[in-house]
Order: sequence, then C-alpha cells, then structure tokens
Amino acid sequence: MNNKKVMGMLLIFIVTVGVIGAGAFYFIQNTSSTAEADDAEVLSADEMAANSWELEELTTNLADDHFIKASFKIQLDSEKGREELEKRDYQVKNAIIMDLSSRSAESLQTTEGLKEMEKALQETINKEMTKGKVVKVYITQRLIQ
Repeated sequence: MNNKKVMGMLLIFIVTVGVIGAGAFYFIQNTSSTAEADDAEVLSADEMAANSWELEELTTNLADDHFIKASFKIQLDSEKGREELEKRDYQVKNAIIMDLSSRSAESLQTTEGLKEMEKALQETINKEMTKGKVVKVYITQRLIQ
C-alpha cells in the first residue's frame, strides 16, 4: 500500500510539473508575439519610410506562358538594414526574379498567392542580410499578361 501512495504522489507531481511547464510555454510564446506586434506599431510613417527600400518596375517571365511587371517596397527593421539592402540590390532582384519565374500567373491572381510570395521573398532576402532584417515585403504594382 505504501508503494501505491508513492506512485500516486509521483503521478500527481509529474502532471503538476507538466501543467506548469505548458502554462509557462504558452505565456512566453504569447508575450514575445505581443512584444513584436507592439514594436511594429510604434514606427511612425516617417520611420517606416526611412527604413524602406523601393524596387521600381521589374519585368520577368512566369513559370507558364505569361509575364509579370511588378514593383515592390521592402520595409526593414532599421536604416542600417536599408543601407545594407541598397548594397545588395542585385541579390534582391535575383531573388525576386527566381521566385517569380517559379510561379504561375494563376497563383499570383489570388490574395493568398500574393501573400505567400511576399512571405517567401521576405525569408529569402533575410537569408542574405547580416546587419538588418526584412520586416515586410509589399507588392506595390503588378500587371500580369
């Protein structure tokens, strides 16, 4: 009987530790997401403009028999990030051309497809960055034919 009591107490202890751990994990995840969202909201329009880089009209073939003419605005986390991106403009253009040439006109006709492309470009460009990071990629103009 003594052995059963010990096993029962051990089980209660393990469950309690698990619940506390899960609660801590949930709290940490939500706190960091909220902090990131708060940081993004703090930027004024002038700060966003100072931390942004524009790629004017770019024309390239798509994966199917269509082509796209598009412009992009890339928001970075700092002016140093923007300065770095300006120096890496050829890498950015290459990343965009490579990404667009793998997509079909149909996939770029939907909001979902455009958002997925913007996110993929953000991740690809961030891999090249060392002094800053891309916060968001905006497609500011597009024409598909």
